[in-house]
Amino acid sequence: MNGATSEHPSAPRMREVAESVAAGDVAGALTHFPDDVVWYWPAERKEDRIYRGRDGLMQFFGRLAERSNGTMFFG
Repeated sequence: MNGATSEHPSAPRMREVAESVAAGDVAGALTHFPDDVVWYWPAERKEDRIYRGRDGLMQFFGRLAERSNGTMFFG
């Protein structure tokens, strides 16, 4: 065993998602997800736990921005 680890095939895409979100380009980040994406989030309120589709994911990111008083996005 040589001790080398390989990167997961989705790692570059997820870095692009994180970079887009950090730059405030949520629409750009959403292009990396399928139309029928289902996003699960550990929330106390049941209605805040599951977001469906790109519109739902946009709503999720909007709520993050709202709850962080705009500090979630740096762009």
